[in-house]
Amino acid sequence: MKIDQETQQEDFLVRVVPEVEGLRDASILSLAAVPGEGLGRYVDCSRGRAILTINEQRPRGSGSFLFSPVGNCSIERELETIGDIEQVKEWLLKIRQMGSPCCTCDNYVYMYNKLSKEYNLAKKVAAKIKATRDIYYGLKDKLIDEKALRERGLNLYLELQSRPGFFLSVMLQLKNDSAFTTSTPLTISLNFSGGGTFVEAVRGSGLLTSNLDGQAGKHTQTQPGGAYPNLSVYTGALLPGTRWIRYTFQLLYKSTGTVSCTASTSVAGTTVTARDNAALQKPLNLEA
Repeated sequence: MKIDQETQQEDFLVRVVPEVEGLRDASILSLAAVPGEGLGRYVDCSRGRAILTINEQRPRGSGSFLFSPVGNCSIERELETIGDIEQVKEWLLKIRQMGSPCCTCDNYVYMYNKLSKEYNLAKKVAAKIKATRDIYYGLKDKLIDEKALRERGLNLYLELQSRPGFFLSVMLQLKNDSAFTTSTPLTISLNFSGGGTFVEAVRGSGLLTSNLDGQAGKHTQTQPGGAYPNLSVYTGALLPGTRWIRYTFQLLYKSTGTVSCTASTSVAGTTVTARDNAALQKPLNLEA
């Protein structure tokens, strides 16, 4: 629709809005003349400017245009809400011009299938984003814990590693970077959760090492105490400054799942914790 106007008159607003309905283009011409909203200028006002022609057609002598819908055109009145009552907006007129024939059923089926594929792809992307977010938050929590431990001078490290056959290797290290020596032998508590069905702590897998005086390079074999999921490691040693104690052992499960563990110990009235998790692995398939 072609509109010839010298300027946009303040109380007579004209908009042509392109829209898409289904697979066809539609242009909507909106004419709005809100009483009392403009400067009070009318067509015959010497200072004002007005619409001169629409589709090269001039208005009637009264200054009004006559719109006759042709073909796919239609004239609509918009509603406005006054309280709970819908009323026609007398000052607003919309003319809708369709650019092409209506869509067929095949068009809608094609569009549905296309949107369905995009939706399923978006779900997969969202799942990957969530998994990445969970990894980020887990790493963030772990780094925050490690930072707090470093500032206190006491560092407790925990690492879980899964191995084929539903085995889980647990590595603990407690390092004393402070100036004091612990007053009692240390006990590290471990709480496990999640994961598959627990079988046993692998016999002979528990090894205790340290850089304590006279103990460097030595390995002491000892099994974790307690009952799963709450285990404990009794180090049996004091921990002077600049010294560390490391303990490793293995657990056996019989199904898959993700195992989480929280380790904690108290040193000179200060409790330190560490967390980690790992997904159990099935046995390797060695068949040709």
